[in-house]
Amino acid sequence: MASLIQAPQAGMSTDSDPDGGYAVYPVLGSNMNRRVHEISPMRQLARIVAVSSDTYEELNDLDEVGAGWVNERESRPDTTTPKFGKLSVPVHEVYAMPKVTQKLLDDAVLDIASWVVEKCAERFARKEGSAFINGDGVSSPRGLLTYSTAAEDDETRDWGVIEHVPTGVSAGWKTPSSSVSPADCLIDVTYTLKAMYRQKASWLMNRKTASVVRKFKDADGAFIWSTSLVEGQPDRLLGFPVVLDEEMPDIDAGSLSIAFGDFHAAYVIVDRHGLRLLRDPFTDKPNVRFYTYKRVGGGLANSEAVKLVRFSSS
Repeated sequence: MASLIQAPQAGMSTDSDPDGGYAVYPVLGSNMNRRVHEISPMRQLARIVAVSSDTYEELNDLDEVGAGWVNERESRPDTTTPKFGKLSVPVHEVYAMPKVTQKLLDDAVLDIASWVVEKCAERFARKEGSAFINGDGVSSPRGLLTYSTAAEDDETRDWGVIEHVPTGVSAGWKTPSSSVSPADCLIDVTYTLKAMYRQKASWLMNRKTASVVRKFKDADGAFIWSTSLVEGQPDRLLGFPVVLDEEMPDIDAGSLSIAFGDFHAAYVIVDRHGLRLLRDPFTDKPNVRFYTYKRVGGGLANSEAVKLVRFSSS
């Protein structure tokens, strides 16, 4: 007798293209998920100069005229004449050259060309931001933290050498036997800076360092860090704005993890021109090359206008 039970018959579904999957179209949303990268705020803090050549130079007035006391009839011998110094900041080039097939440029639902250029601009911003803090000055701008430092004050230290204030201990702030509190160290830093620079001074550190510093209290038990109550305004440390820069190093032995000063006076950024694009559809068919470049330099302009906290005993 023939079986009355029949094998199940496949119905229509989306997991099989011939059985209905072809009829279902994915929807491409307008939102694009992106990895967030920190960009150094040095362009907002430093002085920016536009140039039409490959080097920027300006005079330094660092010397003094000789002078002395004399009585009424005493001769007046010649005194020494002051001399000029010179600041020189060369311009360097940062570039990118991604390539995209012509077919993708023609058929993609996104404006791939604009997206590529935007990605290049963002990458350049991060590359130059890193150089403004740590660049070697050879093929990139010279970074603020690459200059020599010394514990001597402005009157005895050579020009071009940045004053550092030691924490008294290595890789930290305080040992049980230390008599200097972290708050006292930071107060000392603020008063190593001359009054004219303190008027526009701010702190510079990364998030990890900030998470440590914002817990510090003064001798009366009050926090020395005050959180901003106004949207868009920075927090303040000892009354001065705090700017976060992830290019600043973490706290470690010998690190220069905190800077304080008038960065507009201390550091100069030199722009030869903005971002340039050469679109090349010829040399690598069927690809289109997006040769993108920017020329920029940077360097220390005034070593008295910034101070550094050094995590060391001296």
